[in-house]
Amino acid sequence: MKKIIYSFLFTLILPVQMFAASGGPDLFGYTWKDSNEPGGPVYNWIDIASYPEVSQVFGLSDDNNAGPYPVGFNFQFYWYQVSQFWVGSNGYIAFNNAQISSPFPIIPTSALPNNFIAAMATDLNFDGATNQAACFFWKNATSDSLIISFENVPFWNPSAANGFVSGSNSFQIILSNVDSSITFQYKIQNGTSAGTANFMSIGIENNSGNIGLQHSYGQYPPVNYAVKYYYPANSTYQVSDAAVVWNDNEDTGAKFLISNSAPFDLTSKIKNVGNQPLTTFNVQANVSNSVGTSMASGTAAAMVPAPGNEMIVTQTAQFNPVTPGTYSFTSDILLANDATPSNNSKTMELVVLDTTTATISLQYCDNTSEGVGLSWQGGNGGVGVYFEPPFTPFVIQRLEYFIISDPQAVGFTARVNANNGINNTPGTELVNIGVPSSAIVPNNWNQVVLSSPLTVSDSGVYVSWIMNGDGITIGQDQTLPLSNRTFEVLGTGWAVNRYREIEDIMIKMVISTPTGAVTTLRGNQVNISSQAYPVPFNHQLHVNLNNQVNRISICNAIGEEVASLSNEGRSQITLQTTDWPAGIYFVQMIGVDGITTQKVIKN
Repeated sequence: MKKIIYSFLFTLILPVQMFAASGGPDLFGYTWKDSNEPGGPVYNWIDIASYPEVSQVFGLSDDNNAGPYPVGFNFQFYWYQVSQFWVGSNGYIAFNNAQISSPFPIIPTSALPNNFIAAMATDLNFDGATNQAACFFWKNATSDSLIISFENVPFWNPSAANGFVSGSNSFQIILSNVDSSITFQYKIQNGTSAGTANFMSIGIENNSGNIGLQHSYGQYPPVNYAVKYYYPANSTYQVSDAAVVWNDNEDTGAKFLISNSAPFDLTSKIKNVGNQPLTTFNVQANVSNSVGTSMASGTAAAMVPAPGNEMIVTQTAQFNPVTPGTYSFTSDILLANDATPSNNSKTMELVVLDTTTATISLQYCDNTSEGVGLSWQGGNGGVGVYFEPPFTPFVIQRLEYFIISDPQAVGFTARVNANNGINNTPGTELVNIGVPSSAIVPNNWNQVVLSSPLTVSDSGVYVSWIMNGDGITIGQDQTLPLSNRTFEVLGTGWAVNRYREIEDIMIKMVISTPTGAVTTLRGNQVNISSQAYPVPFNHQLHVNLNNQVNRISICNAIGEEVASLSNEGRSQITLQTTDWPAGIYFVQMIGVDGITTQKVIKN
């Protein structure tokens, strides 16, 4: 990783722990032994890279992850089962989309991320044209063992001459469904991490971070060495625990809504993540505006009686997105004696947009940067934000970046990528514009205007800020709510921003609707698309309707409503427009379950 500069610092001073031959139990009952202990595992490296059925993990770079991949069986991890995993470039696997980077955590810790197995969580790097690093995974023919091998992976090192890499490490993780054990094997360990504090973590941690078993911290593992974690034969640990898994979508990612569009459903996924039966309990939901006033609230029952049960809870109450602005949608579990209060709540950001204006600014941040700004040591990293407008198609007019400073006058590069990569990750590069330092105004928004507006036909895009050298910093918004839509861009890899739950990156995307094009609201609406014509129009404007359109509203470019008519069973409405000033107008066809907007021009 390239060390990040923030307005806050992490400092951990711990006694150095010598290797022991065994350890544990943790609160759940896991223990471990190493290959130096009688009765412990025997070191026996398994060269899966040469197996014909092996799968290679692609897309790893610096401080990122790839996945999810199938385990191949239901693996018992603590009191729950896992069936898919993500591979982290920094020497771990996780059972959710987790990003573990420096400073590497003490195990266990309730701070995110949790739910991982760290064989050698340290500052590794898969980036670079000459880098020999590779990662493979393989399961055996009887589907009762999974092996993940990290091979020839160097450390990230800002002073190394060969592209920020030095040393080499080969190690593997083995999951056995026969006895639910976890084994680490270490074949090669050359070189050292560029960091000297909080640089190495080895162990396992559960899904809440309250329980875990650390093998070692701040020490390099020996070679020709194995460590085995043993599942407890009879765990007496009892956990009554329910969790809000997400609000609305798997990332609880922020969403843009159109002002005066269809009501927004308050939906959450609830799960019994403990090992004890649960009686019915309530889930409370609330949507509040920027000053804390409740705009919608409700309570619904959740029934997830058996461990591992999950359900979607949809409140009867809905949020009506009338006034443009930023809102918080929070779901809270109301369960007495819940073991892990930290997973009882999720908050989602909702941004209501006025789409009647000529241009529409998409942003999750406010206009004030907290702290000294964000930067990466080495000067070739960046950050990105995912934007998905509430209608398609849309036209990107410009990008905006809040730049704190550029003391070494290096400038930056503005990029836009389509979301056509694997699992909707960044794919095709659509925009690449260099911004020289001479064009940057410090402590201010800096516009990057596209020479030719770019029309995007569907879905969303990733907008990134890439440093052109050391020192340049971008703003960080730490005001709640947060979008969960931010990423780190290091080398060729994208990863979830390790601090996305405490900050947003100050990037905007300014868009418009295509001239004369019909733009359809995203969501679970039925198709209410109609068409206004001619485009451009002069003395009359005709609007074709269908029976799903209740009302049409026409606004000018500054948002003033110039006409509003009910459908009343008509198939077409004709408006006399001779007295309307020339310019841009927006025709909104409004139905119970959605809204369609068409941009038109009067000559």
